[in-house]
Amino acid sequence: MAASISGIPVYEALVSGDNTGIFRISLVDDPAVITTWQKFSNAARPAQRFAVANEEKRLIRGVIMRADFPIYRRDVDEETGKVTEYYLIFHADTIRAMAEKYLAESRQNKVDTMHDGEEKPDVQMVQWFIKDTAAGVNPQGFDTDIADGSLFAEFHVVNDEVWEQVKDGTFRGFSLDGFFDLTDERSQRSVDEIVDELAGQFHITDKMKLERLKALLRAENARQSNNERPEKFGAVTTDRGPLEWDGDADLAVNDRVFVVDEEGNRSDAPSGEYTTDTQVIVVEDGVVTEIREKEVQEDPAPAPAEPEQVSAARTRFSRIRALFEASYEDRINAIIAALHAVRGDGDWYVYECGDDFAVVCAWDGEGEKYYRYAISWNDDETAVASDPKEVERVFVPVGEGEAAAEAAEETQEQLRSQLSDARAQIVTLTAQLEAARKRPLARPAHEEVKAAAATKVTPTGNAQLDRVAQLMSAK
Repeated sequence: MAASISGIPVYEALVSGDNTGIFRISLVDDPAVITTWQKFSNAARPAQRFAVANEEKRLIRGVIMRADFPIYRRDVDEETGKVTEYYLIFHADTIRAMAEKYLAESRQNKVDTMHDGEEKPDVQMVQWFIKDTAAGVNPQGFDTDIADGSLFAEFHVVNDEVWEQVKDGTFRGFSLDGFFDLTDERSQRSVDEIVDELAGQFHITDKMKLERLKALLRAENARQSNNERPEKFGAVTTDRGPLEWDGDADLAVNDRVFVVDEEGNRSDAPSGEYTTDTQVIVVEDGVVTEIREKEVQEDPAPAPAEPEQVSAARTRFSRIRALFEASYEDRINAIIAALHAVRGDGDWYVYECGDDFAVVCAWDGEGEKYYRYAISWNDDETAVASDPKEVERVFVPVGEGEAAAEAAEETQEQLRSQLSDARAQIVTLTAQLEAARKRPLARPAHEEVKAAAATKVTPTGNAQLDRVAQLMSAK
């Protein structure tokens, strides 16, 4: 439910697409601030005036849009004649968005007068800024009643005719044309604070005051016709129409309340609840039995800021993704296109791929996960991705990890056995080496011959040695 000002709903204006934002600035005699097709002429007061910043240089400066300022609108349907009343509020973030968009679209010199659509190329923007008191951006003359976040402009008026109309007061302020999306202003508390802060500076359409005036007029008419109604009574606007009570004190429990018809005749208010901007009045048999504060829907708490380490990881992920994708050939690009068709645009990139598969690394907000897709090819060399499976970094399908682990364990057992055998061989070879080190490196030839003779003579293949061995054995 939208917040309201004296029963009139309040909407927030938004810049949310290519077709929204400011399209033109206009110099007007009685500037306002906005509507759905926003052509501002004379709906809100005080005027968003401008001032002559430098008469010699023909500079004018003033407010384009006030931040947090209720703008009264009254739209009439041309076919049905239905009248719709509402307030619009532009918050600082929306004003900044539309200011940036206006410059990005190079519209800064699109200026006409009185919204006539005939642009004046000789009225040129020289400044475009947002009020920010803390940063020292606080133009003189607008430093008390204009909120921070409001948009200002300064224009150089080269056109002689327009300049004369500025000096003689024909044009007294800036207006604008544009399209804006409207959404319910949800915070009644914020609206009430704005109304209190402005203290009636915005356009006076307070229905409560209007009903009070009507009540006073009816009282005067009653006195003139000798009606017995009291001279003083109060009135308040509710969702079920105005309520009246006798006397000029504030409404209280046990007060009798009345409803009034179009002819000024009043009767006891029917039983039920009557809701004002800030209260709920409970009536039974024409008497107030309870007055309670209206429940205000609090704005939802803002989402917690992303932890710094998560933000850093996301940034790193994006850089890696960019580096991977920058190196892909046409065929791999076809695989990427196929993956986009099934995954959409998101935080993912191709980690590894071949002609018949692709492994995607994706960011899920907490960390990286990997998915394997089967890749097939059409006759026109376009790829098709299908059958996604979440995999580990070793690309073992999730759910089949136990079998893979058993196979890995068996392989490791074989390796441990081979290692044990190798260690045993090392021990044996080490012992043989130690024994060899204890023997002389060589013996005299005759000793070698005698030693050989003491054993069975085995031909060596050397004719001379074999001959000597035979002679020695013969002895």
